Amino acid sequence: MILRLLKRLFAPKLFGPRMLADPYPYYARLRSTAPVYWLDQVGAWVLTRYADVTAVLRSAHVSSDRANKAPQQAVPEYQALNEIRAFSMLDADPPRHTRLRLLVNKAFTPRTVEELAPFIRAFVDKALDAAAARGRMELMADLAFPLPATVIAEMLGVPPEDRDRFKQWSDDTTAAAGNLPSNLSPEVVRKAVEGMRALQAYFRDIIARRRAEPRDDLISGLIKAQEEGDRLSDQELLGNCVLLLRANGQNHWHRGGRR
Repeated sequence: MILRLLKRLFAPKLFGPRMLADPYPYYARLRSTAPVYWLDQVGAWVLTRYADVTAVLRSAHVSSDRANKAPQQAVPEYQALNEIRAFSMLDADPPRHTRLRLLVNKAFTPRTVEELAPFIRAFVDKALDAAAARGRMELMADLAFPLPATVIAEMLGVPPEDRDRFKQWSDDTTAAAGNLPSNLSPEVVRKAVEGMRALQAYFRDIIARRRAEPRDDLISGLIKAQEEGDRLSDQELLGNCVLLLRANGQNHWHRGGRR
């Protein structure tokens, strides 16, 4: 009993504000003293050695179906954040993952990706011109944060006039996406849930419009994606659109943790 209390007392305070500000000493300490570490806060193991992480990611005995297990551990407020994840390929095991990946990959043609290059160059040039006019640049705030969300919005066919609120929903949602509940205030959780619901409603509207009038964008491509007569369901379309935002959301990990 005493040993257990001492272990908790001197355990590294993982994923709190101090660690998020400078995570490297924490990871170094874990690698040297506890490379496979049980974290009571989330009921999960933390692996910090490359070989261990690689082995787990490649293991056929480890499930990626996190979304269906998360609701058992999450507080009720998190349900809206978890429910749509169950339909994305990132939270699926074979053969469902294989099916979803084949269908989604059909929308990511080389032509689709190549056509984004001029848009990305124009965005970066505009950010650099603005920084030159100001005489300074905050790289993360002025470029690294807005660029992924703007590119994803362009890929999905979100109109320019909607992109500010689209990015706000993305920011609010991803503030809680990869963090521990203990790090987040009730206000952050509330905004994340509202942002997720708003994004789903927005995507449902776009999907309905693209079904009626397809365009040359990613959502139209996902709707058309077909493999041996199979198609993505509306829930799978929603789940994988949100997945694209989650890829962008990793850029917000540190900012979300400090709220």
